[in-house]
Amino acid sequence: MVFDTAPEDIDAILEIADAVDAAILLDDYPAARALLYGLMSELRVRTCNLPLATYPVALTEAARLLDEKKNDEARMVLMVALSTLVAIDRATPLPLLLAREAINEAEAQRNTEKDSARELLDTARYELDRAMALGYATQDPEYKALKDEISNLQKQLKTNEDTSSLFSRLKERLSAFLKRQSTGKQSRQVESQRQKSEREKRAA
Repeated sequence: MVFDTAPEDIDAILEIADAVDAAILLDDYPAARALLYGLMSELRVRTCNLPLATYPVALTEAARLLDEKKNDEARMVLMVALSTLVAIDRATPLPLLLAREAINEAEAQRNTEKDSARELLDTARYELDRAMALGYATQDPEYKALKDEISNLQKQLKTNEDTSSLFSRLKERLSAFLKRQSTGKQSRQVESQRQKSEREKRAA
């Protein structure tokens, strides 16, 4: 699913962010939530998994109920366990995907349209700034490293030097950054489910 409600203009994004801060200071959380909805620009992929870690708990509980001749309750416990799915959402910031696309296009034009390639790299840098403004791992130092790589590439494009290795390094770095953000969100959700299962085991 694509959620793209955020403005293109970074100043407009910052204005909404300031309004969110003001609403939170006033404890007006409904207003803050509504404003935050306008700061989304991401691709979400939902994966549904069977919560296998909960099955031993359900089997133990069902066995106990069977020993107590509570067959219907045991059946219900097993049915609930078998019908439960764990939904894991991975959110990938669209500005980072747009930056990657701009870099790919710049690479394709690096030898024939150097001015256009530099402009595309400007677009990539802007999308990185936009991702930061929208709060997608804003404090991650990788943003600065990526923008430094872009600046270096733009300088090299003004010469006749081969930029193939520089483009490859930039693309690899951005791909790793994208992967780290997505897998980070997924891992935290999986961990939360595991912790919940452990609590259920202790309760049993």
